Amino acid sequence: MIVLGQKSESMSANNPFEHIRLFGENFGQRHAIEIVNFIVSFAAPIDASDHARFEDHRGAIQDMFASVEALTGVQIQFNVNSPQPSVSSGQPPTAPKVLTEFARNGAPRWTATFGDQNQIVVSSRAYDGWEAVWPEAKRRLAVLLECIDQYKPVRSIEHSVTDTFSSPTERNALVCKNFFVENPHLPTHLLEYGDPRWDISHGWFDDFEGDSQKLVRFDARGFLQNQLTVFSVSNLNALRPDRFQLLRDYLANDAQELESSFSNFHEANKEFLRKILHHQLLRKMGL
Repeated sequence: MIVLGQKSESMSANNPFEHIRLFGENFGQRHAIEIVNFIVSFAAPIDASDHARFEDHRGAIQDMFASVEALTGVQIQFNVNSPQPSVSSGQPPTAPKVLTEFARNGAPRWTATFGDQNQIVVSSRAYDGWEAVWPEAKRRLAVLLECIDQYKPVRSIEHSVTDTFSSPTERNALVCKNFFVENPHLPTHLLEYGDPRWDISHGWFDDFEGDSQKLVRFDARGFLQNQLTVFSVSNLNALRPDRFQLLRDYLANDAQELESSFSNFHEANKEFLRKILHHQLLRKMGL
């Protein structure tokens, strides 16, 4: 006699994908996305004038980010009359800003940086679908980009996504052969590698879009954290124009060029994951 319930439990116990948890499940979401970054990088410094405009817009900014802090660090100042540098722990007016909006549980929900490495970065840390996240990201980008000189040249538009997976280490479920499929971006021997600790990173120029080119970066690693095995995959797409455009050109027509770029990157990221991840993982993720 066959007991269907026992057979079902046995099949589930033998299915390693039943033991792999997606990061998004923490929020009741069917995805593995831990963080999504929307980045505008400039070919000229974000300077004191830009930071002064930031202060002018501080009220609107703090409506979106309750916490606004200067990026801490030691500042080195050189005196033109002396070869000896002087060191100050104070923060100058042009210190990069770190912005945070917190969720009800106290965890960061949205974060941003203003001025670090001459970039504006807006990050979603509680992803709940592109249709919900992009309008919020666009709104937050808009208020920060208003602080930048509209004639400043844009070096690149970048979008990165980090997907994270975890499983109890004792289950031995999260190993490379259950995670990846053979693909040109992966060393083939990794599929036979049984140790959950590994790391790969590389980048390439993918295709050309008019007078621009697209840089793609693929970074992934596996590591142990307490009793869990954690695998993380980050994919970055960066549009780099051969001729820099001014910020005002990107913001014309309600920032349609920015929206188009980020939307294309969103689709490119999903297509990339479909090429590298195991089909059963993709099914769990709804891809």
